[in-house]
Amino acid sequence: MSYKKMKCVSFDMENSLDRELYHFVNRNPEDFSDIVKNHLFTLAYGYQKSTGEEEEDPQEDIRNSGLPFA
Repeated sequence: MSYKKMKCVSFDMENSLDRELYHFVNRNPEDFSDIVKNHLFTLAYGYQKSTGEEEEDPQEDIRNSGLPFA
């Protein structure tokens, strides 16, 4: 049995940004917890937590950019 704690998020429906975020959450309810936890991790540690997927080559975007190389 796992031990979990929960925090709530409130959205001010009179605020246009809060309202838009609330609608985003309602369109993606199963992802909300992961989105919040990943964002908090990034704020706390300054980088994205690895998802365990294959690591991407950071220079792959440069190679695929179509720019000429010397």
